[in-house]
Amino acid sequence: MEKRNLEQRVAIKFCAKLGNSATETYDKILKVYGGDFPNRAQVFRWRKEFKDDRESVEDEARSGRPVDVRTKANAHPNSPRSSINECWLTSQISTAKPLDRF
Repeated sequence: MEKRNLEQRVAIKFCAKLGNSATETYDKILKVYGGDFPNRAQVFRWRKEFKDDRESVEDEARSGRPVDVRTKANAHPNSPRSSINECWLTSQISTAKPLDRF
């Protein structure tokens, strides 16, 4: 997690512990961090989490498959979409005109 996000969540937690309303918390975060802060909905959500006795400012672990990058090497070889894309790209390359030199 970025240090900036952690710092902002600590500030939201502090305001929640003081009993500040969500709007007061948002206004204080806006005053301190300017445009470099989570949006209003995120401030309200984190403030509610902390009012409901959440202690951690870290993100919770997520389950499921991690995001990976799709490449030609790991794409399904029989996918009709990959075949169409390859045909289109091949046709574009074969009909392309050479670039003029400066």
